Amino acid sequence: MYEYRRLTPEQQAELVAERLSRGFPPHSPPHQVRDHPYYLLTAACYEHKCHMTTASRRQHLLNRLFEKFVTNEIDLLAWVVLPNHYHLLVHVTNFDTISNLIRLVHGPISREWNIEENVIKFGIIIQIEPFVLKDITIQLSTISTTTLLNMAG
Repeated sequence: MYEYRRLTPEQQAELVAERLSRGFPPHSPPHQVRDHPYYLLTAACYEHKCHMTTASRRQHLLNRLFEKFVTNEIDLLAWVVLPNHYHLLVHVTNFDTISNLIRLVHGPISREWNIEENVIKFGIIIQIEPFVLKDITIQLSTISTTTLLNMAG
């Protein structure tokens, strides 16, 4: 999962250079599908550790996500927040706003939770990794069709 950490500094530099030469971000997943209205966003806590074990923390994260997304015209259609990761189903008209909004939520929350836990290591220990976007237009269509068939039958 974290192969990058096992690479030598030279190997890391080569990998980053190769990613940049292909037009990809240096460390986060490339988001090649940018022109669809629906996306499944997935984010995980640093090293997939369970930092959202209480209902209040999960609700805190969800409140911040709603606050930022709704005020920026991104519809949260479905969501689940688990102890070490979350998933959001969103409808978005401007793909380019998503990344910045995620940072505006993750950065302050990571800092708050680090302070609460009195843990400081390299600045942030509860860091939420870059999210993964998947085009789900086909899956949504399939779900809708299946739902209608189930309701009719």
